[in-house]
Amino acid sequence: MDQKNKATWQKIIEKKLVKNLSSEKTKKNDTEVNNLQSRMKKSEEIIVSDSKKEPEKEQSYKLKVYVNEQGTVTLKPSNKKLASILFNLEDTIYDIKNNEWKITHLNYNKIKKNLKLGKFVFKDIPKGTLNLLNKTIPNKKFELLGEIYEKMFNFQREAVIFALNRGGRVILGDDMGLGKTIQALGIAFYYKLEWPLLVIAPASLLDNWAAAIKQFLSLDSRVIRCRTDFGDKISIISFDMCSKFIEIVKTFDYGVIIVD
Repeated sequence: MDQKNKATWQKIIEKKLVKNLSSEKTKKNDTEVNNLQSRMKKSEEIIVSDSKKEPEKEQSYKLKVYVNEQGTVTLKPSNKKLASILFNLEDTIYDIKNNEWKITHLNYNKIKKNLKLGKFVFKDIPKGTLNLLNKTIPNKKFELLGEIYEKMFNFQREAVIFALNRGGRVILGDDMGLGKTIQALGIAFYYKLEWPLLVIAPASLLDNWAAAIKQFLSLDSRVIRCRTDFGDKISIISFDMCSKFIEIVKTFDYGVIIVD
């Protein structure tokens, strides 16, 4: 091949190479663009998907709150969050066995807001119960003077003192035969200066109450059977009669009431 033809063929080959390289580069660029677009589309899908997700709710904790028979507020079950709220309070007791905290009603009033902020879900103690606890005289020793207290067993006197520490407002829940009648009269007798006393009981027990008052207090009482029977220092009335004469009952300032 002469020199002239050789140069011509070389130019043709160079043009071919340039064209091929250009074509390959274009294909490569197209592939990269397609890959980039695909990644962008996936990113958009992820963003849209995340935007549709609902925000996660903060965890809440169920808590049982009640006043126990000693008049203290009990909270259970305990966890780290509850412990962090109660740990630095005075007059708090942690019961490991039952995994519960016992606090005073005054402390409960202090931390109630913090419990709600801490996402604790609980049924609040009724205001009436808290008001009653505010009137409680903690650990006061009462001197029981009177013949009725001498007729009591020790556990019955303890029940009277328990009631007096709560302003005389209690429910006596002893089993039948353990002396709820004498306990109730013992509590009522302590507040004798606040009488007149009204006993409300089933009709079948009215005479029993009159006999018990005579036996334990050595005092007379009147069973109310009609309108003219009102006005004595100690009155006994049935539920039906109390309902029937409720307007008359309201006119008398009964300082102490026993409901059987």
